[in-house]
Amino acid sequence: MVAKPRARVEDRDALVHAAEAAFDRGDFSEAREMAARAVKAADGAPEGNVRSSARRLLALALLYCDRIADARRLADESVRIAHAARGPKERALAELALAVSARATGDYLGGLRHASRARSLAGVARDVPVLRSVLGEYGLLLARLGDGERARECFSQALALPMADQPPMRVVRVLCNAAMMHRAAGRFEESLAIVDRADAHVSGRDLGAVAWQLLVARVHAYIDIGAFDLVREKLDAHPVAHDAPAWQRAQLLAFEAQLAHADGARPELVERYAVQGLALEGVDPASRFALERMRALGLYGRGRVDEAERVAVDLVTRAAKGGALALAAQSMAVAARCGRPDAALLRWLGVFAMASGGVSARMEHEALAALTTEPDPIGTLARTAVAVRRARMIDQSPAALRPTMKRTLRQVEAKLAQAKQARRAESETTLSEETMRAKEELGLVGTSPPLLRAVATLARAAKSDTSLVITGETGSGKELFARLAHRLSPRAAGAFVAVNCAAIPEPLLEAELFGHERGAFTGAE
Repeated sequence: MVAKPRARVEDRDALVHAAEAAFDRGDFSEAREMAARAVKAADGAPEGNVRSSARRLLALALLYCDRIADARRLADESVRIAHAARGPKERALAELALAVSARATGDYLGGLRHASRARSLAGVARDVPVLRSVLGEYGLLLARLGDGERARECFSQALALPMADQPPMRVVRVLCNAAMMHRAAGRFEESLAIVDRADAHVSGRDLGAVAWQLLVARVHAYIDIGAFDLVREKLDAHPVAHDAPAWQRAQLLAFEAQLAHADGARPELVERYAVQGLALEGVDPASRFALERMRALGLYGRGRVDEAERVAVDLVTRAAKGGALALAAQSMAVAARCGRPDAALLRWLGVFAMASGGVSARMEHEALAALTTEPDPIGTLARTAVAVRRARMIDQSPAALRPTMKRTLRQVEAKLAQAKQARRAESETTLSEETMRAKEELGLVGTSPPLLRAVATLARAAKSDTSLVITGETGSGKELFARLAHRLSPRAAGAFVAVNCAAIPEPLLEAELFGHERGAFTGAE
């Protein structure tokens, strides 16, 4: 009678260990199966740590199997059970799993709260692997929320801890997070060096999805540098199976959309990749954001500016709600491209505010480049700052890729200047329905850019109390333009009086136009 309960306890422990081993080697399907069996075996047992561990491992495995909502629910259960059991190590791991799950749903603020608790508990537990994993997640969340300096401190502590004989999956996750943090801050050489370190750590091991995570960290850095040939080379060397998890296929389609956009492919192709990714079931919020952003750029390239702006503004709202400043800055930049010229200035200033401080070096540079043509003092400050940011990013790139980075940044600056010039030219020839109707009713025919530019300028001036002087050759339509100005002015309800100045003697012209007192001259009635 005593042996059976003892056997069940050993079975629970064995299943938990098997699930943990499968997770550490990147076999998430096996980890999910073992953890699910461990949850069933452990339920009803008095040992809270075992029940918590089983749920925690199942939650982490489900994150890689496109079941994010279930993962967060199980992670929350794991935390509640672990806190009741009062084991500091398991409590730290449970809080860490909940932090990872919250981040996977786009809740960066919630994730940071749980990561902060995990950090305190890991310090009490005095377990080096747990502390390193917690610091890696805490640092990544700090970086996503805009605290670049504290994020760098966290990763410095995490990477200083010994890694020998540690499960490769846990080590690689910390290294990948560190690489992504450095990449966002523009420290590309440091980011790629950490990826190389991770590759060396897992050399010779078949870690499944872990290899893809390393690839993603490297590809993101190459894309920011503009080394698109290297991106294509890496993606071709790591094909994604058609039955791969949705999050992996979604990331690949987002990369394909970025490559198509960078290559100047037809906007329809960019949008097609994005739409294919968004149609996948169970796409995680981070991949969904990347795909939605590329879809907005595709719509913008196709001339569907209003729709692209709506998508971008919605992305800003969602990113800001979760506290993800880098993502909010990226989507705000798309909205700035699509919006009216009078809205672009405020939006680019918003991009700069959200991206500065090491949150997103590329977006900071892009915002500064867009602001260089603004009137002073903004223009002068932006021109000075963009030169500093450009030089810093080039210097922080690997020596072999510095010419590529320099060319990429110059292209960004040139494209923004061209886009702004095009938008200004478009605004100068765009007429409102009211102006177009008045123009046609008065008989001002023609649609040439010079004529439309003149009409648009007149329409803006007519809204003020400024006196207008219209010059032109005989028969060019000066009186028609004067009538148009009157029609569009606040005094349109009053009479329009045309005076033939050439038919009035010069001495009387001033009195005719500006009035006179009775008796000021002969016949002055």
